[in-house]
Amino acid sequence: MPSGPIATLASSFPYYYAWDRMGRKGQRCAVLLRARTMNSCLVRFENGFEAITSRNAIRKTKEHPCPQKQS
Repeated sequence: MPSGPIATLASSFPYYYAWDRMGRKGQRCAVLLRARTMNSCLVRFENGFEAITSRNAIRKTKEHPCPQKQS
């Protein structure tokens, strides 16, 4: 697992917005609150913008460690 500021960013914003709504597609976000009603959630984006959206609109960010070159 990576360490340092990149790992902190990934753990702070472990999701990305997958839908093309609000001009936010592909932006990292964090889930602040989940609701059972209508499968909704409150998300906060990296720039501080908050929105209520469908939980279907967010995806987990996959962490891919950088492959090390073998010499």
